[in-house]
Amino acid sequence: ICIHTNSADNKKVAGAETFTLGLDKRESNLDVAMRENSVMMLEDDYRTKYQGFDPNSVESYIMFEFMQDRYIDKSLQFASLVQQQFSGKLQRADRGVRQAAFWVLHKSACPSVLIEMGFISNREEEKFLVSSKGQDAIAQAVYVAFSSYKTALERKETRLLSSPEVEQNTASSVPSVPQKKDNRKQNISSEEETKPVKEVTALENTTANTLSEAKNNNKQTDEETVVKPIFRVQIFSVTVPLKQGDGSFKGLKGCTYTKDGRFYKYMYGEETGYDAIVKLKKQLSQKFPDCFVVAFLGDKQILVRDAVKMINETNTK
Repeated sequence: ICIHTNSADNKKVAGAETFTLGLDKRESNLDVAMRENSVMMLEDDYRTKYQGFDPNSVESYIMFEFMQDRYIDKSLQFASLVQQQFSGKLQRADRGVRQAAFWVLHKSACPSVLIEMGFISNREEEKFLVSSKGQDAIAQAVYVAFSSYKTALERKETRLLSSPEVEQNTASSVPSVPQKKDNRKQNISSEEETKPVKEVTALENTTANTLSEAKNNNKQTDEETVVKPIFRVQIFSVTVPLKQGDGSFKGLKGCTYTKDGRFYKYMYGEETGYDAIVKLKKQLSQKFPDCFVVAFLGDKQILVRDAVKMINETNTK
């Protein structure tokens, strides 16, 4: 949790906002990231320390476009709770949850946010920020937001641990140790119950060619049942489900969603090739600047880089 104060040339600008890691190509957000990251230039030998990153070069920010932050949804969840406290209890002007390429967030091994508490360039907000009363109120708001986030997270984990289905699956995953005599029969029985195969009618006088053909068919069936990674573009996350045709989709039809905790993650498109999904993401970025690529293996979301690696390994076989 990074706590910052904001500043702007326009002295009338006011309000609190919370950032998560991400590349927003809008010029306003890129300027914010550049100004925020420029402080590293005050350090000695900053180019070596920050691996050649130049906070004033647009090219340096390309790396953030290909980053897949595994904690993005939890970061957004916590950021939303912070903004709810600021705009609700403190009645601060709500500048919302935003994404930016902040170096301070990019290698965190946990959900992370950067909170801009207000503008010291605004005289009224400056008075609030430097006062003991204002600082206590802000600290309390962040504490309540974190407490709510932590409670929701622990409740979810407790629900998963106490689920009968999970306990049953865990128990069944521990293999028993059968007698050697029955081991072969048990394995055959298990395969017959769990693995669908094509029905084959065996004749007593089966030729070698027929047996070979049957083996090829079985091999083809195995290959067809292999689950391949799927890429989609996540356009936004919300806390309430949306109806088809809602204005938030901006005319986009055929969107799908997955539910993660109290968040509904809406996605568009479905591609098996990474190049194709990147092309689609660029098209969607015109309407949804914060959209990003996600990957799934069956119903489980996985890291994009892991999905690309799986595809590359499959193609080289």
